[in-house]
Amino acid sequence: FIDDKQIRLKKIITLCCVLAGVTIGVVLNIYLNSNIWYGYLPIFATVVYTIFVFIGYYKEKKSELIIKIGMMINAVLWFTYGIFIKLYPISIFNVLTFISAFVQIIILIRKKDDERFSQQN
Repeated sequence: FIDDKQIRLKKIITLCCVLAGVTIGVVLNIYLNSNIWYGYLPIFATVVYTIFVFIGYYKEKKSELIIKIGMMINAVLWFTYGIFIKLYPISIFNVLTFISAFVQIIILIRKKDDERFSQQN
């Protein structure tokens, strides 16, 4: 069985790996970007999604909802980027991602409302 120290160590290693990956991505984007404002949208999308995933990771009760909201923001930023660089398949994919996350949020909210109603009766 896993004890608290192992869980803490796993979380720290995960956090370090994700931060390293995001940092490398940000540095490469800044270095390779031709200083076009919409070229920074992937950076914002990645950072926002990473923040929401980690918030969801530590807020166990609302984790799905928080991650879905982060996914929606991420999809909007990538959609905008795809439109500017005229890469429409990316934009279509992100519209579908946004719709999927939105539907899942509605399902989660209804499920929680149903659970609350059944507990009251």
